[in-house]
Amino acid sequence: ILRIVCFILLFFGHLLLFSPIITVLKWIPLVGYFLGAMVQLAAVLFCLVYVPFLQFTITAVAMVFYRPLLGAFLFAISAVLLGAMFLVQGSGADGMP
Repeated sequence: ILRIVCFILLFFGHLLLFSPIITVLKWIPLVGYFLGAMVQLAAVLFCLVYVPFLQFTITAVAMVFYRPLLGAFLFAISAVLLGAMFLVQGSGADGMP
């Protein structure tokens, strides 16, 4: 249960880091709410990708001391997630890596 609670708190904590930017964008006349909604959507997507990587990495560091095999497995999962983040970030619409 604590891992799920930790995931939720990490997600909302990192999402709240973007709230000042979203609030400032909503002050822009005519297009502010649209820009704020787009940045908020981008922040949610970023948190959905970044928080699992962060949680696996923190758990892996803790598990290395207690269960080294499980810690190594979790480090491998975080490495795959990190590689996937860089792979998706590098593949732009123009086809350039």
